[in-house]
Amino acid sequence: MRDNVLKAEGELETMLMVVCMSVFGGVTNFFKNDGPPKLAKVIAALVTSAFAGLLSYQITIAMGFDIHVQCIVAGIAGYGGGTMLDETYQKIHDFIMKKADDNLNSNKEIHPED
Repeated sequence: MRDNVLKAEGELETMLMVVCMSVFGGVTNFFKNDGPPKLAKVIAALVTSAFAGLLSYQITIAMGFDIHVQCIVAGIAGYGGGTMLDETYQKIHDFIMKKADDNLNSNKEIHPED
C-alpha cells in the first residue's frame, strides 16, 4: 500500500513538473508575440500550452524517453501551443487517411470488382 502511495506521489510530482514546463513555454511564446496580455487570452494560451505539453509528455513516455527529455519536449510543446497542436493534428490526420486509402486499395487487389 505504501509503495502505491509513493508511486502515485512521484507520478503527481512528475505531472506537475511537466505542466509547469509546458505553461512556462506557453508564457514565453505569448509574451514574445502578443505584447500586453488580456486575461482571457492569457488563460487560453496557458490551457492550450498545458494540453500540448501533456500530450507530448504522454508521447515521450510511450517512446521510452528519459524524464529530462520528456520535460524538454513538454516545454517546447508548450511554447508551440496551438500551432504545435494544429501541425500534429494534420500529420496524424494525413497518416490515418493514407493508411485507410492503403487498406482500401489492398482490399481491391484481393477482391477486384468485375
